[in-house]
Amino acid sequence: MAVHRTKSAKPRRMVRSDEVLNENSPLELDTIQIDKLDLASSSMAAPACNSSSGGAVAAVAPPHRSPRHITLDGRTLEGGGQLVRIALALAALTGQPVTINHVRGNRQGKTGLKASHAAAVKLLGEISGSHLSLSLLWVGSRPGIDKIRINITGGTNGTNSPSFDYAVQVMLPNFKKLGFPAANVILHKRGWSTGKVDMGSVSFILNALSSSDTPYFPPIDILDFDRGKITRVDITILAPDDHLLGTETSAEQQTIRQYCEKQVHRTLKKALGQADPSLFDQSQLESPDEGGRIPITLAKSEATSHPARFYILLVADTREGFKIGHDALGTAQVPQRPKQPGRSKHKKTKKGAKQEMTTLEHIDEFIQGCVEGLVNEIVGLGAGAGVSNDQTSDFKAKKRSPLDQHMRDQIVVFEALGKLSVERATNRAETPEDERYWTLHTKTAQWVCREMLEGRP
Repeated sequence: MAVHRTKSAKPRRMVRSDEVLNENSPLELDTIQIDKLDLASSSMAAPACNSSSGGAVAAVAPPHRSPRHITLDGRTLEGGGQLVRIALALAALTGQPVTINHVRGNRQGKTGLKASHAAAVKLLGEISGSHLSLSLLWVGSRPGIDKIRINITGGTNGTNSPSFDYAVQVMLPNFKKLGFPAANVILHKRGWSTGKVDMGSVSFILNALSSSDTPYFPPIDILDFDRGKITRVDITILAPDDHLLGTETSAEQQTIRQYCEKQVHRTLKKALGQADPSLFDQSQLESPDEGGRIPITLAKSEATSHPARFYILLVADTREGFKIGHDALGTAQVPQRPKQPGRSKHKKTKKGAKQEMTTLEHIDEFIQGCVEGLVNEIVGLGAGAGVSNDQTSDFKAKKRSPLDQHMRDQIVVFEALGKLSVERATNRAETPEDERYWTLHTKTAQWVCREMLEGRP
């Protein structure tokens, strides 16, 4: 694996392969500009498993073939770190040599690899070229190894990335539903990108896939699964225990976390009550007098140590066993808006009195946005919303994934690997998926998989 840097790149420090830094870490290599990554198949190919050993799939291509060299433009579609991670993982798994130009070329500000990406690339190269070959986190291991323990240091609640809570409550259950082995996750310490940057620590204990008679990855077709009706919603709240002005009661003043516990429940119950009742399995209600569509429970409430550390996760269970999640990371403090010349930073009422957004109003707005996000995941796009009648007919003939939009892009790689199986069933009546629910990350992952795996046996 060769990593080429531009002449002006002057890294301030070396990155160890066991380090994983979050996006806002003060140790991040802002000056690094890595323009090209080359992975040669000779050192990256993972050996195939022998089914009698009880191991998992470790390769998806016959070793006697000489794969063609792939060149990818890192500015394509989403053009960020996801493109790099998927391409290098597939290169390691298949022995497919790849060159990536313009790494993270669509990112605002400094492009190239950040420290977290560089550490992951280095680690992937080391483990793929060693005697112990790890393919993908969810794929398994070399013959004779039943479990893998991976210790990760980084952000557990960071911007623009799945949180620890989303991974445990949404991703892992959905992977298990799709046929992957169960995984155990141990949270040692939370790491936040809001407030004072703090590094967290998590351990993943991953079980190998069960043995089979073929060295190919098992096929996964997400459209074989139905979404089903919503049966319940669980709430997770991580918020400070600071007292919140404006919530005084006859008993005592509420903390921010106490207020959020009640306000999220109220807001969610109201929003679900306005949705189409056919979307819900109301038989789960213990009593007709309970009100609402489905049970809403507080799954976790945890105090944070800083007012800027504020996180909400809403998880809807479906009757088919899937988890639909939506979360929000923010601050319980009213954000300070930059002053504009000639304009007051205060709102003006009809009487001309100056008025600022209170902390209570800010929190209510934050909660409302998170609730609306989950409701949009459940309700989906209305028929004909923003499209013509002809397009509406086309969409009605398509099927929606049972996953939320962000979970959907997490399984693209596994779908693509499954399609390489020579035993994949092809007699199922194909129903196209409704691509309106594909995020840019989903489309990017699909593009990388096509480029890397197209034409393989």
